[in-house]
Amino acid sequence: MVRMLSWNLQNFGTRYGTDAAAKTCEIFRVHMVSMFVAQAEAAVLVIQELRKEGVGYLRNFRDELNKIARSNKEAADWNYDWLPGSIAGTNEVASLADLAFTPVGNSEGYGVLYRTGHLAQMESVSAGENTSALDGGIKANFISLIYKGRPVIFQDDGDFITITYREGRNYVPLNFIRSCCTDPNLSKSMRSGKLKTNEILQQRALVRRPCVVHWSEPNSAEEALPVVVYHAPVGARGAKSPLYGTLIGFASDALQGDDAIYTGDLNVVTFNCLDAISQHARDSLEYAYQSQSAGVFSNSMVHASTRGGTSWRLGDGIYTTSRDLAFAKKTQRVSVENVIPSIETAGAEISDYLKARADFITKKVIPRAARFVKNPPGAEELVAAYVAGQVPAGATYDLSTCCALIYNLVFSDHLPILLDR
Repeated sequence: MVRMLSWNLQNFGTRYGTDAAAKTCEIFRVHMVSMFVAQAEAAVLVIQELRKEGVGYLRNFRDELNKIARSNKEAADWNYDWLPGSIAGTNEVASLADLAFTPVGNSEGYGVLYRTGHLAQMESVSAGENTSALDGGIKANFISLIYKGRPVIFQDDGDFITITYREGRNYVPLNFIRSCCTDPNLSKSMRSGKLKTNEILQQRALVRRPCVVHWSEPNSAEEALPVVVYHAPVGARGAKSPLYGTLIGFASDALQGDDAIYTGDLNVVTFNCLDAISQHARDSLEYAYQSQSAGVFSNSMVHASTRGGTSWRLGDGIYTTSRDLAFAKKTQRVSVENVIPSIETAGAEISDYLKARADFITKKVIPRAARFVKNPPGAEELVAAYVAGQVPAGATYDLSTCCALIYNLVFSDHLPILLDR
């Protein structure tokens, strides 16, 4: 069995700022995520929300994973590759210069950490293996951006736009959309003027797209398995962009073979999006997909506080929406991997490490947290309760809250997706 993690590491590279103090916090996060990757026995990690400023931290990631491997008497064979998440302004992609971290794409890209032999080399325009140079390297490529797929037809159909496919395999530039996509036949005011839904759906340049890696098993005769990872557009102002973007993603050329996986932070949480996507995966694809956890989508978001940070969440209430999803052809196992028990369990390696560094979290991380974690006052108190393993009488939070806060401060607001084959 081989294992991969797909993980939205929120604002990777800019989460704590960009100065020297921020760097110490980001490197601490790199170490903690590396500990979990090793605990999960994963051989591949695909990172969503990579910022340009985070590219240099991929080397730290590789070094941390190799350090852990050596301590476990394993081969120190981790490598990395990366690319920006948007096309810079053309419909064709011939070189890394044709890709960009664009404002329309939320300035995001993708990174991948992998053990030697667990990804197949690709003809692509990634930065190249083990290079942090923003103009790329000269070594082999192990990740690529999706920009072609099955010809897509958009049809207005009641509340949703129906996406169907033309016959044939002549892959064409694949249209993706930006956030704030409106309902069919309605217009929305954008900075560029008023645009109708189908006009927004036809946009190709600048918006964020999926990436793809080819997952292999060393010494196996099986062909490498395409895995398409997408951080779909958000649903700002009630937009249906995540739904439409995710459906378009199913048309990616890499998903059209006998076996494949489609996964990522798909942001589909409203307008019955989960049902719509599940039905599309089941009924409209050339090959039947099985959805994550036998058709049950687990809540994958973790939030210590309510929206706006007005109060603390308690118990299982820390798990909010199902945004991180996976669809696998054939027999792959896909599920959300819950990191919280590793944080909560006394005596566990990750838990002990975090408690030993509670002072760093309190003095260094929390002051940087307000920009991405909306916490009520008293976050320091929750860290102290986490270390003690009990909350004061009359507290407005519980140990689940404390663990969720630690997770939000040190890891992300998304749980990782675990893929087995």
